[in-house]
Amino acid sequence: MENYLNRGVVLDQERILGEEKRVCNLDPTTLIRLKYLYIRTKKKELIPLVPNAVQQTVLAKVRELRLKKKPIRIAILKFRQPGISTLIEALMYGFTSQRDNTNTLILADDEEGANYLFRMSKLYDDMLRLKEPHLAPTIKYSNEKKLEFEDKKSLIIIDTGANKDAGRLYTFHNAHLSECSRYPYFQETMTSLLQGVPDEPETMVFLETTANGENEFCDWWREKEEEQEKGQTDWQLIFLSWKFHPEYSREFITTSEREYFIKEMTDEEKKVMARHELTLEQMNWRRYIIKDKCFGKLRIFNQEYPLTADEAFQTTGKRIFSDDITETHDMVKPGKLGEPLHVGNVVMADNRALFIPMSNGYFKLYKPPLKGHRYVIGSDSSDGLPGGDPACAQVLDRSTWEQVGVLHGAVPPDIFGDNLFALGSFYNWALIIPEVNNQGLVTVLRLRDSGYPRITTYERTLVLDAGSGKVETTDELGWRTTDKNKPLIINDLQQALREMLVILHDQMTMKEIKHYSVLKDGKFGGAGGHHDDRVMALMLAVHQAKKLPDFSGETASDLEYQYRSTRRTGY
Repeated sequence: MENYLNRGVVLDQERILGEEKRVCNLDPTTLIRLKYLYIRTKKKELIPLVPNAVQQTVLAKVRELRLKKKPIRIAILKFRQPGISTLIEALMYGFTSQRDNTNTLILADDEEGANYLFRMSKLYDDMLRLKEPHLAPTIKYSNEKKLEFEDKKSLIIIDTGANKDAGRLYTFHNAHLSECSRYPYFQETMTSLLQGVPDEPETMVFLETTANGENEFCDWWREKEEEQEKGQTDWQLIFLSWKFHPEYSREFITTSEREYFIKEMTDEEKKVMARHELTLEQMNWRRYIIKDKCFGKLRIFNQEYPLTADEAFQTTGKRIFSDDITETHDMVKPGKLGEPLHVGNVVMADNRALFIPMSNGYFKLYKPPLKGHRYVIGSDSSDGLPGGDPACAQVLDRSTWEQVGVLHGAVPPDIFGDNLFALGSFYNWALIIPEVNNQGLVTVLRLRDSGYPRITTYERTLVLDAGSGKVETTDELGWRTTDKNKPLIINDLQQALREMLVILHDQMTMKEIKHYSVLKDGKFGGAGGHHDDRVMALMLAVHQAKKLPDFSGETASDLEYQYRSTRRTGY
């Protein structure tokens, strides 16, 4: 009888272990949830991996994408040592060790990093083999370049970002690119890898890194920010601020020390504390790290421990719009940046301009046109080059000085002229200021030939006889940007933002403003992977709006008649 009962216990245990093995195959994150994966702490202790708050943020996104049956493509811009590599390695090991025919690639920025990540994976495997042997796969091969499982026919390859062809070795189902901003061939590495990862659910590619200035990764991140906002990419961008890490806080020893800290806080510290809702203990830690680990340099601290993605990517050019201007504007309630009322396109139908909501439309509508209000539209045409600036139109309400709409996208110059016609008509036949440089001429001619009634003009001087000095001055449609007049329109926007004259609503416009800089070649443009088309279009709108009187007796019906009775007009 006793033997029979013991046999029953054994059978129950085998059934439980078999069920656990099945569950871990279906959902390898179970290894983390059951605390079966072990890590080595800073104190050299071996303890189960229990995800902290920062790691839970990433796990939540993984769960979300798996439930939606989408490929997992996550890029993480992080502060120093939040434990993200530890978590991702746990996911890589779990999915490779628990599933058949799975190839995983681990890339580090250098050999030391690669060895560190391998030791992490090996520790997961060693401890699982020791404590939960029924879940541990049979090892076929193990060294610092490969961990291969014989019974699963799965493997983990370890390499460095210096090998730009590492992704071509196999079809990979999972990949972890650690400290990828430091890869010497980031773009080539990504290109070779992504072609070999199937776009299927349960495949995973993780990029995680601290920032490393304005380089290829920075450009890639900015590009994906734009695409993510428009719903045009599967990549999920996660920025991790140090303020959410509980370890990054420094207690005061005494009450008097705390009071003294408050008394001697600088204006910069007070601003940072208020803006990011930090505690005094967090500010105390921040001051300590800047002084003792960052050579007293705030620039180094912001790169290693950023509070925002903009802080992480240190701008190499000289920024045109100071933090005082942009931060003040961000924090003022009337100009609080937010989501548009609608996204769509403005089109002409039966000689009327109509707004059509479309999730993938080019136009963000923040405020609809109001009767009696006067509008101006600054526009910057696409340069027509691959990877160049998209086309942009900024709609400004001259009556309230509010940004009421933004048209933005890779629109050919001639089609952009049609877009501007419809947009101008929609906003009470707004005055349009189209830049005529380069491809902009095509846009202006399209507007002219369509008979749009309100196009700004610029004065053009032609030399008729170089010997006699005879010249001829004509008015030409559009706006031609030159080295002489560009500082004028820049100054107009600086003043408008500084004095809170113009009220912005579009987040991407403000991002471009923050990174509009004097670049290494001495030209003005977007630094840190940003374009400058939104800034250029806004500068033209503000410049022309400041020249207009507060009231015009001209009505929309007058302009409608003008449009129908002429094919070319200036303003």
